[in-house]
Amino acid sequence: MYIKNGDKFDTYYNSGDGFEKVNLVAPLTEDEVIDNLFFIDMMWQYGDLSSDMKKDGSETIAGRSCDKFSYQYVGIGAALKYVVCIDKQTDVCLKWTYDIASAGGSGGFSFECTEFKTSGVTLPSYN
Repeated sequence: MYIKNGDKFDTYYNSGDGFEKVNLVAPLTEDEVIDNLFFIDMMWQYGDLSSDMKKDGSETIAGRSCDKFSYQYVGIGAALKYVVCIDKQTDVCLKWTYDIASAGGSGGFSFECTEFKTSGVTLPSYN
C-alpha cells in the first residue's frame, strides 16, 4: 500500500496484524509507485501462468543461482513469451521478462535484480 506524504509516497505492507511502514524503502515518486504496481501486476500474471511455465535451465542473476522458467503462447495474430528466474535459495524472483508481438506491433517489459543484499536484511519465511 502506498500513502502520499508530501510530494512522495511511503510504502506500507500487511504484516498480518495490520499495515506497517517499510522503513528500508525511501519515499517513492508517483512514477515509481506506478512502476511498482506494474511489476506487482506482472507477478499476479506469473501466479496465473505458473502452472503452465516450464523449467528452462538455470541462470545466474546478481551472483545468485536461479531456476529459469519460461512460458510461450502463439495464437492467432499474437505471440507472447514470459521468462522468470527464481533464486534457488530464497525463492525470490530476481528476473522477469515478457515480450509480446502482434500484427499491430510489439512490446515488452523486463525487471532484473542487479544487487542482492543478504547482510542486515530479514526476509519473511516463504511457503
